[in-house]
Amino acid sequence: MKTIWRVRAQLLPALFFAAIPLAFLIAVVLYLFTAAAPEARRARAETVASFQTLRIAGAVDQAIQDAERGQRGFLLTGRDAYLEPYTTAKVRLPKLMSDLQAALHDDADLQRRVLSLQANLTTKMNELDSTVVTYRTGGMNEALAIVLNDERALS
Repeated sequence: MKTIWRVRAQLLPALFFAAIPLAFLIAVVLYLFTAAAPEARRARAETVASFQTLRIAGAVDQAIQDAERGQRGFLLTGRDAYLEPYTTAKVRLPKLMSDLQAALHDDADLQRRVLSLQANLTTKMNELDSTVVTYRTGGMNEALAIVLNDERALS
């Protein structure tokens, strides 16, 4: 019986000295989790916003490519069915550009770049539109002359 008490008496201080660092480590981990949680939420929100911005930028790129493909198809064939991607892009681009500006509202440099992109897209869409109008009024050769001479929009 004495040996059991002796073992307990030796084991109790060892457990006590092991429990203090363990409790300290648990307290530190809990503090870090509670302190880091807002930062983790903020980082997650920024990541989601970045992916949203990339998605919108990709949609803008796809829309302008669709518009160009539709215009080329129409100029080659004269069939209005080929203008569907062009007309769809013409409708979608203003909303996409608005979404892109909203997504980048807190960065002045990127806002300037979006405005420059907006100006270039407007010029490009005006050029595409002028070729379609010219094709309908003056024929294929006049419309292709605009494309071949890299002329800009009439307006």
